[in-house]
Amino acid sequence: MNLTEIPRNLLRLVILSNETSAMAKLPADFWDENEIFEFDVLPPKNGDSILDYIDQNRVGDAIINNSMDAEEERQIEELLRQTALQEQ
Repeated sequence: MNLTEIPRNLLRLVILSNETSAMAKLPADFWDENEIFEFDVLPPKNGDSILDYIDQNRVGDAIINNSMDAEEERQIEELLRQTALQEQ
């Protein structure tokens, strides 16, 4: 079987599962021609990036919620500080 005939997801599985006997059969140029990252084994080659799979609206909502949470925390801390000063 030719390396180009092996489905990319199967190659990913072989690498992720650390199947050394199968990995040893991959040609040396395979490792030179493909990016292997700890966080993404064999990322897509078709020009896609992680940003293509992220809903920017959800990211924006998360940032807003995080900012609101941080502001609420700041207000609570300020209220506690003022209460402590009044009690002294």
